[in-house]
Amino acid sequence: MRRKLITPSSSVLATMTIMILSSCFNYKKEVKKIQDCPDQVIINKMPGTDVVKSSDLYYIYKGKRAETKDFDTAWITNNCKSLDTIIVY
Repeated sequence: MRRKLITPSSSVLATMTIMILSSCFNYKKEVKKIQDCPDQVIINKMPGTDVVKSSDLYYIYKGKRAETKDFDTAWITNNCKSLDTIIVY
């Protein structure tokens, strides 16, 4: 007795591929932002190009440089009333 191999049609394969790919693209890793007051806010006003870079503003947090994108800025605004701000020229 010969076994018959059943293969899915191309439309079924296309649908399965779209479902797999769309589930990959819809996956968003939720990153919890830091909700704590940094030690200092550093504003970098060193001469350079006129373009504002994201590195022109950063925090010192637990003795190390930390980027603002890693923090919940709304939380900091509401909860950290007296931040030590240093402007670097």
